Amino acid sequence: MGLEAVATVKETLDVKIVNPKTQEVILNEEDGSEMSITLHGPYSSKHKAKRHEQQNKRFAAAQKAGGNLSLTSEELDNSALELLVACTEGWNLSFGKKKETFSPERAREIYTKFPWVRKQVETVIGDDIAFLE
Repeated sequence: MGLEAVATVKETLDVKIVNPKTQEVILNEEDGSEMSITLHGPYSSKHKAKRHEQQNKRFAAAQKAGGNLSLTSEELDNSALELLVACTEGWNLSFGKKKETFSPERAREIYTKFPWVRKQVETVIGDDIAFLE
């Protein structure tokens, strides 16, 4: 048996959004479909590119500061948010009866306004095993 027989990497994964109180999948009122967000996983080229971009900026700042780099909690949180936004490919979400059009700006707003949604997708994107077949 070779390694390829154990698992192959999935670039993306649809994450079902659940009600944090009941753990039931939330349905779109318009068509009854399950709400979900499509994410690029930690093995994907999109995820790696954004992570490398962020790390390279930190390395450059550290070099400019003589090897000292000071990051605030807010900077780390914002960096995590930007990685999540960059790794969000699309979604099947609605507000009321209207389906929500995906854009990175809207993703940033939703992850900020609904921290429980952000937590759900961060939990999945942090689970490398979820992105294996």
